[in-house]
Amino acid sequence: MRHVLAGFGAIALATATVLSVASTARAECSYLPDYPPITAAMRSATEIIVGEVVERLDDSPGDFRLRINHVLRGGARVGDVRHIEYLYPKWPTITPSDGAVLESCTYLAARKGDLIAIAFGALANDGRTRYNAAGWLKGVPRYWGGNVYAERTTLAKLEALAALPQSDSEPFAREQAVTELPWLPLIAGGLAGLFVLVRRPGKPG
Repeated sequence: MRHVLAGFGAIALATATVLSVASTARAECSYLPDYPPITAAMRSATEIIVGEVVERLDDSPGDFRLRINHVLRGGARVGDVRHIEYLYPKWPTITPSDGAVLESCTYLAARKGDLIAIAFGALANDGRTRYNAAGWLKGVPRYWGGNVYAERTTLAKLEALAALPQSDSEPFAREQAVTELPWLPLIAGGLAGLFVLVRRPGKPG
């Protein structure tokens, strides 16, 4: 009897964990992919700048001032300071089985002293959507629980890509898929519960 209760307890605990995680994720955000990589956006972007984060406003990672050091495309000027305030990629979007369209809510986050490149208005692989992309030249792009979430690159690589003929059909290099990670605890808990239910104490030798 104790084995049966333990088995059902494991399954119930796993179910409660999944429901809690899923409801929290839905309340806070649609989904959290990496920020789109800048190298895939270089040829189709309408503006490309490289700059240093000189100030974070109210110590918010998504609200900062960027001093422009290099202009690879567009009309920005070296030395200008641009206010970057919660810059969302606007791509990729996903369409789950229920037909709803979910947009990424991963905004660009940086620390003071980071040297980053931003590409604005790149063309996504649907041929219509314009999105933003970024890459780090100095510093570590850590966000969402300490995970590395953006591409690291070099100025030489970006300059070489920017020098190529501009294209209107550059695809987004890493399409995002919906990851059903919140269901893993349920699967693990279910297997553990079944193992407890079918297991019988061995007879003494």
